[in-house]
Parts: sequence; C-alpha cells; structure tokens
Amino acid sequence: MTGPLLSEAWFAELTTRLAAVRLEEASAPFAIGQLVLGGPNGDVGYTIVCASGGATVVRDLAAADVTLVEDYATASALASGTPVAELLLAGRIKVRGDLSSLLAADGVLAALASALAPS
Repeated sequence: MTGPLLSEAWFAELTTRLAAVRLEEASAPFAIGQLVLGGPNGDVGYTIVCASGGATVVRDLAAADVTLVEDYATASALASGTPVAELLLAGRIKVRGDLSSLLAADGVLAALASALAPS
C-alpha cells in the first residue's frame, strides 16, 4: 500500500481496497482489529468489519471480535507480506478476543489477505 504505514494515505488506500472485497453473502459477520504499539504517531487501533458481502474499516477497536496486537516493526512486516502465521509462531503477534470466531472466519480472512496483499 502507498504512504507510510498507518498514515492518512495508508488508511485511504485500505478503505479503497476493502471496498473492492466481495465476500460470500452467507459469511457470518466478523470483525478483526489490529492494535499497533509504538508507531510514529503512538499506538493506533483499527478494525476491519466484514458483513453483508463486503468489508469496511473503522478507526477504533470497539467492534472487533478478535484483535491482533503487535509493535510497529511487526505491523510493517505484515504490511510487507510476511505471513501472519510466521509472526504468530515467533511470538511477535498477540491475539485477544474470541478465538473461535477467528478460526471460523478462514474464508473471510483469505479474501482479505488477497485484497490486501502487497502490490
């Protein structure tokens, strides 16, 4: 994505990419948050909300079913395409919230990963 990670330009591109995501209408609503600690502008949290066949971003964590928590360097690695599983196994990402909803959302997560893959 263009612009520095978590900048206004970055969030604008995230919003655009999410608008193009098409999820199966039967997909259960799911919201995944990300809390990035220690960034250039302090801690930043946002949530990607998936429902009604599409996805949107909100700039807080209130709606998140599950939240990924990591430092800015780890968030940068994610944005550059490092697999989430690799960072989880390395202990660089902590998971908070309803893990069963995370496991049940594999199709939604795959669609998001495809839409948000580095270009």
